[in-house]
Amino acid sequence: MQLLRAGEVNKAMEAALELKSIDDLLDLLKEVKPQAVLGNCRKIIVLCATQQLAVDLSTRAPPEGLDTRLDWIKNLVMHVVFDKTVVNDTSERAEKEKNYMAVVMASVKEAIEVTQNNLQKSLEEGEDIPPSAMTDLTLLKNLVQTA
Repeated sequence: MQLLRAGEVNKAMEAALELKSIDDLLDLLKEVKPQAVLGNCRKIIVLCATQQLAVDLSTRAPPEGLDTRLDWIKNLVMHVVFDKTVVNDTSERAEKEKNYMAVVMASVKEAIEVTQNNLQKSLEEGEDIPPSAMTDLTLLKNLVQTA
């Protein structure tokens, strides 16, 4: 949080991710808007945060709420998918980044599918699920497949 207060969004996100604690990451994300993360963080940080949020969503109900979690994941995924800054970059680093992105996005897609199945079961059991959740998950799955 000290890094965040100092305006070091990328370093704060990196530190939260290094802790390997989703709850620490969520505490940090409560304090920033997606635009601050997207505008200040390296793509690898955005990818890692996306993966952690999606995988956690597939295993437990998000403490911040389903809509909030899906909004974060949508913002992060759209940023990664539509970031065309490396399209013409054929450097070895860019190629490694593209390969890493494919692995991460496959993990995110799998987590989204698990979440869809979990929510479908919850709906069938009569639980109250935000109406947009299934639509958002389908959109996310389609976006991730294009990455």
